[in-house]
Amino acid sequence: MKRKIKILMVTGGTGGHIYPGLALASEIEKRFENTEITFITDGRTLAEETIGKSSYKNRKIEAAPLPRKKFWQICCFLFKTLAGFLESVILLKKNRPVIIIAFGSYISVPVVLAAALMRVPVVLHEQNYFPGMANRFLSFWADRIALTFSHSAVYFPPRKVVVTGNPVRENIFTVTRTDGLDKLNLEDGRVTVLVFGGSQGASDINYSFAGVLPYLEGMKEKLQVVHVCGPGKGSGIADSYREAGIKARIFEYMQKMAYAYSVADIAVCRAGATTVAEIASRGIPAIFVPYPHATSGHQQLNAIPVCEKGGALLLKNQDLSGESLALTLIPLIREKDKLRGMKDRAAYFKDVFRNASSRLADIVEEYV
Repeated sequence: MKRKIKILMVTGGTGGHIYPGLALASEIEKRFENTEITFITDGRTLAEETIGKSSYKNRKIEAAPLPRKKFWQICCFLFKTLAGFLESVILLKKNRPVIIIAFGSYISVPVVLAAALMRVPVVLHEQNYFPGMANRFLSFWADRIALTFSHSAVYFPPRKVVVTGNPVRENIFTVTRTDGLDKLNLEDGRVTVLVFGGSQGASDINYSFAGVLPYLEGMKEKLQVVHVCGPGKGSGIADSYREAGIKARIFEYMQKMAYAYSVADIAVCRAGATTVAEIASRGIPAIFVPYPHATSGHQQLNAIPVCEKGGALLLKNQDLSGESLALTLIPLIREKDKLRGMKDRAAYFKDVFRNASSRLADIVEEYV
């Protein structure tokens, strides 16, 4: 009997880290027989629910983000990091993984430090254009560092770096438009605008898009909207569409975004690394509205490569209003050639993200 290949994936508790981890896990299972993949998270609800529905194990360890100000928070950070380090040492001794893949976030710190102590190979993956503090710190102990964007290489030791793209779940780009139209009860032949702001929604985008609706009076029969607005925000958003007489499907949360992506002709959304990867893997023209409080403005940086190629437009959050969004969106709805040109240019990134899981699995294979 072949030995079991044990792999640990450190993803924290946000979708931006969990979904690339799940995409890679699926690719690894296809490539290697008799694998056992365990996710290490911080136990947040999204991690519990998402990984709980998969075949993978999920282990929670203690960890805390690095505080910037208060002394008692620094003490709490040190205590939790030490506790997480000890938990990680015990976990590694028990599981004896052949490799650890860490997707950033503060929860990676105790695990990677424990791996360095026990000489377990570590691959870091950096999703964002501007690397997070955890990955920059941990790069000294990592064996390889996989990047979404080549521009990020300047922040890491050159000999460790490889550009892979950001892994995207296979169903994101395999669900067909027909499947999506049927699932979401939408009409073919209309321009479909997808509006969303991540798992918690984005109030600024919600309010601004409600302000766009009066400007769409003359094109109500030409378009339809899929709006993922965030928990507890659905009723007010639905009222806005009803009053404007615009066909819309409103969701407070959508577990299977593949259906929404499959029907989207245009997306209005934030620019988290995983969002950019998923949008680009489908070649969807986008209006990116980066989250203004993201560390070091990394969401705006994430959007730059696609915008520079002409596959997306950038609208800063401080400039966001119903009027500014209407002025950006309406020309794309009216001028099909302009929208088609953006779609063609966005398609440049399809291969970059659709094959990212395979490129990252190639690195894993070096250690298996």
